[in-house]
Amino acid sequence: MSERIAVYAGTRNLYHDMTVSARSMLYHNGADRFVFMIEDDFFPEPLPHNVQTLNVSNQPYFRSDGPNYSSDWTYMVLMRAALTKYFPGQERVLSIDADTIVCGDISFLWTMNMNDAYFAAVPEICNSTGTVTSPYFNLGVTVMNLAKMRDGMDDRIIDAINNEWFQYNEQDAINKLCQGHIAPLPAKYNMSQFTSPSFKADCLIRHYAFEHPWQDKELYKRYDRMAW
Repeated sequence: MSERIAVYAGTRNLYHDMTVSARSMLYHNGADRFVFMIEDDFFPEPLPHNVQTLNVSNQPYFRSDGPNYSSDWTYMVLMRAALTKYFPGQERVLSIDADTIVCGDISFLWTMNMNDAYFAAVPEICNSTGTVTSPYFNLGVTVMNLAKMRDGMDDRIIDAINNEWFQYNEQDAINKLCQGHIAPLPAKYNMSQFTSPSFKADCLIRHYAFEHPWQDKELYKRYDRMAW
């Protein structure tokens, strides 16, 4: 098995949340290395050797005058669509949001057969946009098949983001263009209000999508108190 890389992307207000989420994954041996895609050359908190920071504030892939660049989500959400560019030698990475906590063994995500899928993710129980595709997948936890994406799909997605407005930015664009080539994951790998009608005990990744403030949740506090 190749190196297991988990990738986070976030603006300054999410820096600490990325560390908490990464610690939860590290505690469960969920990745070998972490990459924080950030807006600065220096990270304000001490990090262990297996956490790398990458300043992507000058990224060349998404136009600042594009229809999805400036929004409530910020341009950082678009970076998920450019991972082939930043990890040219990697076949697969786990792209994960900062508002997640890993609760158990997620080794399956690294060993699952991706076949002809561009990515693997958990389908939403209802299409939150109502306008893109069905089934619709929540990309808060996404296993990106970079080897498959390099067949030209990565450039098609970037082009679509630069030229067409999407309500949920890169998530909508990736769902629309990759339909028919998506591997569904069980809800336990991305348990949120969008993917499960209720919290279940078999949860492996808790995603606090739109649950604010998630920093007050006891599960978050457990790993916030934990050292690297």
